[in-house]
This record gives sequence, C-alpha cells and structure tokens, in this order.
Amino acid sequence: MRRPLLPILCLAALSACTMAPKYTAPELPVPPGWPAGDAYLKQSEAALPAYSYRDVFADPRLRAVLDQALTNNEDVKAAFANIESARAQYRIQRAELLPQLVAGSTYRRSDSGSGPAANQFNADVSVSGYELDVFGRIRSLTGAARERYLGSEAAARGVRLTLVSDVAEAWIAYGLDSSLLQIAQRTAEAARESVRLTQRRLDGGVAPRSDL
Repeated sequence: MRRPLLPILCLAALSACTMAPKYTAPELPVPPGWPAGDAYLKQSEAALPAYSYRDVFADPRLRAVLDQALTNNEDVKAAFANIESARAQYRIQRAELLPQLVAGSTYRRSDSGSGPAANQFNADVSVSGYELDVFGRIRSLTGAARERYLGSEAAARGVRLTLVSDVAEAWIAYGLDSSLLQIAQRTAEAARESVRLTQRRLDGGVAPRSDL
C-alpha cells in the first residue's frame, strides 16, 4: 500500500504550490489610525456607523427625488448588473476547484412468469472533468474573479454615492437660485415703487425731474 500512496502524496504536495507572485500592499501616505481628540473617533472603535441618505436629508421632497433617481438611473442599474455578472463568474470559477460528480442509477425488473420476479437496482457515482491544481492556476483565477466581484461592489457603491451627491447638490442649487430669484423680484418691486413715489412727488411739484 505504500508504493501507490507515494505518487498521491507527491501530487497533494504539488497542489499546494502556486506560480502567482505574492501580493504586497503598498504603504499608503495616510496615518494608520484616527487622530486623538474629542472631535475624532477613538482608535478602539470597532467600526464606523453606517448612514443612509435618509439619515442625512430630512426634507421629504428631496428624499422622494433621490428615490426616483436611484430607481430610474441607468448607471446605477448597470452597476448592479455588473455585480450580478461578477458574482456569477466568481461562483463558476470557484466551482472548478472541486471535482465534478456524475451520479446515475438504473432499475430493472424481470418476470418470466414461471417464477418470482427478479429486481435489479444499480447506482454509480463517478468523477469527471477534474483538474488537479498543481501550480495554483485555478486558485489564481478564482482569486482574480473574487477581486473583480468585490471591485464591482465598490464601484456600484461609488456610482450610488455620486448620484446621491449630484442630486443633493442640484437640489441645494435650485433652492438657492429660487431664493435669489425671490430677492431679485422683491428688489425690482421696490424699484418700481420708488419710481411711482418719485413720479407722484414730481407731479405734486415737490421733487425735480432729475430725481425721476
């Protein structure tokens, strides 16, 4: 039994090898922790609180506009479709690490009429299409598919956040322009009232024509 087991053990040892280079994360030009002080979170905080745009914006009209934008925006739909595609590709690639099992069964009953009937049942399971990942090719492809899947999720969050930001900025700009329009209308109304009063003073002989 030792001689047949030796090649199997060698193949199992080789399956732990990989030709992919080891990734080393570069050093980021940012401090590794939060600054100290009352205005900052402590380093012992496990996670930051998660906020939705509904927690930030209290105006129900703006919330309705944001809901409509997130529902109908084509970029958001495409981003979430990319997530589903990347997730499916990752699952397909990860499945190649496992052997493909093929199972089948047959049942046969024979009755000659002269004796008791004979029942025969057969079941078999076989392995097909299994590649021994000697140098880590499949694991490297699986890791790349996983990173693409996670990257698509991050991209979708970025698209959603950008859309919410653009809509909120447009809403604020619209509100500011509406306020400036009201001020301009009041200023024009005050100027017309001043002209009217000056005309009456001129008609009454109180003001010179140069004032008008």
